This record gives sequence, structure tokens and C-alpha cells, in this order.
Amino acid sequence: MVTISAHQIIRDGVKYHFPFIESFLAVEPIVDEFVFCEGFSTDGTYEKLLELQKQYPNKIKIFREKWYETNPKWMIFADLTNRCIEKCQSTWHWQIEGDEIYHEKDLSLIKQLTEDKEADWYSFGMHRLCYNTFDKICNDRGPDYNRNLKRIKMARKSTYPYIHNPKGFTLQDVLGNYKGKDVSDKIKIFHYSYTRHPRAFQEKANFMMKTYFTEDKRFSGDKPPEYLELWSEDKTLLFTQPHPAVMKNWMEKERKGE
Repeated sequence: MVTISAHQIIRDGVKYHFPFIESFLAVEPIVDEFVFCEGFSTDGTYEKLLELQKQYPNKIKIFREKWYETNPKWMIFADLTNRCIEKCQSTWHWQIEGDEIYHEKDLSLIKQLTEDKEADWYSFGMHRLCYNTFDKICNDRGPDYNRNLKRIKMARKSTYPYIHNPKGFTLQDVLGNYKGKDVSDKIKIFHYSYTRHPRAFQEKANFMMKTYFTEDKRFSGDKPPEYLELWSEDKTLLFTQPHPAVMKNWMEKERKGE
């Protein structure tokens, strides 16, 4: 029987307003297990996962890893993701980041894709949302960027370590005769990284830039940036599609800044 293991790394998801609980709930109907790598959070994230595990004891698996120094610094994300893959027990492993949500209308198709014996991996498209009004997508990298945006997110466990996470799933380390399929025109990930309330966005961005990237990109001052300071109107496109149902409450909180 074909089975699916989803996996995610998360640390301080509560503090930085990640919809990590919603990311699980969105795919729960079709996954056989969901592996969380929790980074010894100090904000109640681990406790939230334990509560979720009590509700879904046969699906939620949690292990904890300290976020150590790597060179380059951002490689920690790839390293921990690969540790998740190693713990997955199913036919397929499926990387879902803490701010990535799948729409309920796509679940049956995703399940069907795993039954295809001719495919070893799939690349999905993405709605790169911005603004906490949830009606804009980023268009800051050219008119064709959103249409061409795709990521390998799902692969057969048997392909590991040939298909693994060198930085995010890419084809640069795919070896052998593995065959993949691009379904980015059919399956779109809802990416909510840039839709947090401005203050939560500033805190998360500053932490990431200082810890894993470069300090010169941090926001300064006590006042959080306005969305127009981050993305001018000419760098966004109107987004009118319905959002995943599991995101209703989270979006309402972000609109209010709670």
C-alpha cells in the first residue's frame, strides 16, 4: 500500500506567527504520519505540538534537535530537513514548511499522484502571498516569476539520499534514472511567510537575517515596516482565489495583529 510521510522543521513557531498547526491540519486527511523536528523552542511551540500529538497519536511524530552552527549558516535548514526524511517510514516523503499550506481541493489529486508508478518526484507551484489583507501575491521578480515558481516537495523515500535537500529540494543532486513530473500548474502551495502582521514579520525577518544570513538586511527602529515599504503596489498582483479553509482563524488574527 502506498503511504505518505509529511515532515517539517520548526522552532519558535508561536513567537514568529508560523501557521505550523494549520500546515498539519491541511494535509492530515491524506498523510499516514507527520514528522516534526522541533528545535527546543522557548515560546510554547513544543507544548503545542504535544497537544496536537494527543489529538492525533497515530500520526504525529516529534523529535528534537538543537539548531547548531553550519557553514554556510543557512545549511542548518537542509541538514535538519534531511534528518526528517531519514525518520520517515512511508513510501513518499513530503516537505511542508511551517508557513506552507495546501488547499483542501488539491488533496485528492495529490493522493492520486502517489499512485503513479512512473514518477519518483513531483514539483508543485506556489502562491507567494504578501500583505495581511491576503489579497496580494508578490510580483517583485518579473511578470513571469509566479507562473514559473516551482519547488520539488515530494519524492519517493527509496530515492533518498539521491533526492534530498541540498538547500531546498532542487534537481542539482538528483542522480540515477529517477523520473519526476512537474505539476506546478495543477498543485499550488499557499505560502504565507509574508502575510504576518508587520510587527511579527519584522521580528521573524530580523531573527533570520541576524542568525542565518547577514545583519545588514535587518529592519531598524521600534516601528514595524508598513507593507508598502516592503512591496510597492507595482510589485504585487491581485489575488482573488479562495484560501484553504484551515487558515480562516489564523488570517483573522494576523489582520488584527494578535
